[in-house]
Amino acid sequence: MQLLVVLLVSTLFLWMPQSPTSDWVLYTQGFWDNFPQTYLRNRNLVSPPWGLILLLPYYLMQAGGARVFSALVIAWLTRARGRPLLHFLGIVLSPYFLLTMWFSNIDILIIVLPTLLWEYSNGRRWAGVMRGLALGLFLLKPQCSILIVIYLLWNSR
Repeated sequence: MQLLVVLLVSTLFLWMPQSPTSDWVLYTQGFWDNFPQTYLRNRNLVSPPWGLILLLPYYLMQAGGARVFSALVIAWLTRARGRPLLHFLGIVLSPYFLLTMWFSNIDILIIVLPTLLWEYSNGRRWAGVMRGLALGLFLLKPQCSILIVIYLLWNSR
């Protein structure tokens, strides 16, 4: 029943109104139109060139898919912390989260998802691959994640 509620609430973000200046537009507009000239001629892009590879899933899921996936990441976060469904609903229905979704903000996917991947990889066979993916995602916004990476590395020693 809880899974059904999570899926329903997450799917409802497909129909949420979106700001014309969303993160999805900022990060993906013009990426594939004239590649590789996109990076060579436009110095105002906010991601490093290697970010194009890591942003491909974000590009393919479109803005609505990114909002749904962000809500599912929050569901994973609350589940991983052993919190009840009410905490998930409290987070995704909070004004801050709704504003974040209005902008289709990538920060949840760049900060929370890699943190969860890092924690999930502890003791797993593919831990190196998952941590490498997490570090790659963190590198898309190093200004937001440098302290998180230091903390995760310190705890993993």
